[in-house]
Amino acid sequence: MRLEMVIIATMACASLASCVTDRSTDSIWAIGIWQPVETDYNVLSTEFIEFTGDGMSILYDKNCNRMKEIEFIVIDGKVYVGSGDQNNRFPPAIFQPSDDRTKLIHKVPGSGLKTTYEKARISECQRQG
Repeated sequence: MRLEMVIIATMACASLASCVTDRSTDSIWAIGIWQPVETDYNVLSTEFIEFTGDGMSILYDKNCNRMKEIEFIVIDGKVYVGSGDQNNRFPPAIFQPSDDRTKLIHKVPGSGLKTTYEKARISECQRQG
């Protein structure tokens, strides 16, 4: 019986949006604009990601244009952006926080390449107005 309940709960949470209960308590630390500070790639990305209080993540390009707006949720301390598609071709992006939650690390599945983000006091986009 317990295994059946776990399977049913897992199936119900196939879309992360359906797992949302109270964003205010577990995700409050993630709210804000995060900028890349270190990467395993040759060039550091100039994109920013913003996590909002209403559970949305907004990706900005280097010219501060909104590129995408996708739901996020915090589960067991990790930030999950998007819920993937039905065929799991595009799994959610997972950001693992540092112990003190001052950094978010995104590892690319398969390659292991990572980018580290820190919360921006004021982003380039905010400086530009």
